[in-house]
Amino acid sequence: SLPQVKRYIEQNGHLHNTPSGTEIERVGLEVGDMMANQQEKIEEVFLHLIQMNEQIEVLKKKNKELEDQIKMRQ
Repeated sequence: SLPQVKRYIEQNGHLHNTPSGTEIERVGLEVGDMMANQQEKIEEVFLHLIQMNEQIEVLKKKNKELEDQIKMRQ
């Protein structure tokens, strides 16, 4: 979840399964590994976007229902 990601970044200073800048400076960077890691992070972002979009659609529907209820009472 996004709160878990936020908490991890706050505690560790970088994304989960992603080397920190210090670690990259210390041991170097394998381009293939980093590309795979970036692909993983892109997929995670899309999953979060899909989840957020689903939540937005639910909220839009609920908002419409509430607006309709208000109109009927006027």
